[in-house]
Amino acid sequence: MSVSFQTIDDTNSSAAVSLLEEGFPHHRAGFWRDALLRMADYARLHQFHGLGTIMTAGGQPAGVLLTLPARLSDGRCVVNLSSWYVRQKYSWLAPRMLQMATSDPTLTYTDLTASHDAAKLNAALGFRTVTSATAFCLVPFLALQFGGTARIIPWSPDTSADLDPAQRDMLRFHRDLDCLCAVLEEPEGTSPLIFNRARWRGLPCARLLHVRPGPVKPALGAMGRFLLRSGVPTMTLPATADGELPIRWPGRTDTPVQVKGEWQGERVDAAYSEMAFLHL
Repeated sequence: MSVSFQTIDDTNSSAAVSLLEEGFPHHRAGFWRDALLRMADYARLHQFHGLGTIMTAGGQPAGVLLTLPARLSDGRCVVNLSSWYVRQKYSWLAPRMLQMATSDPTLTYTDLTASHDAAKLNAALGFRTVTSATAFCLVPFLALQFGGTARIIPWSPDTSADLDPAQRDMLRFHRDLDCLCAVLEEPEGTSPLIFNRARWRGLPCARLLHVRPGPVKPALGAMGRFLLRSGVPTMTLPATADGELPIRWPGRTDTPVQVKGEWQGERVDAAYSEMAFLHL
């Protein structure tokens, strides 16, 4: 059986939408069409090629994988594996599709929302787990943590004046995706801060998508006070399974962050992922 891979573009996006709707039936075709349009706008803006891969087997659509690339401040490119699906009769080809999509040794690949089975498959392909769980935090508890030197102010053209052009563009782009955007001011410098709007147990929730590299703990109190002023009572962020983050949470899920390639261990960066583009 011949197997081939095509980059998702305008010529085959309808086939990609059909496969995604089949694989994720809780989202209708319109959801995936809108998502691909947002991704295409982003790819054109940043001169990235393609939105992912369609796999065909014996001339028939067999699987789909969405990928979201991003350039870090140091120039390195990170490619996030977003939603993927392989039809049951071709499930044995899933490792081949993922291996093909993560074969460039010059790139870093991430999977931020891997299921249990996907995490095992990723590990076989050379991914390592850098964060093993997601913590669900009560914002009022965070807001009571004082003593730090961090300050967070809502994003605006004026408050972001100290950021570099790429960082200002990042915040403007994510504001248009309906994310909570802010500027984090610390003695070491000023940096962008991004949260995704979500819900947890019926409550508004902010999911930490992007913060400068390094420990998150020094900025947690300021994050809590910013979110409290924004009317958000809960927050999620990556946390290690042994509870190294000294914060209170009412729950956690075993949702690993997996990486293949160079990665700073404490980095929290899901800005260009399905969490932002698909609001998942």
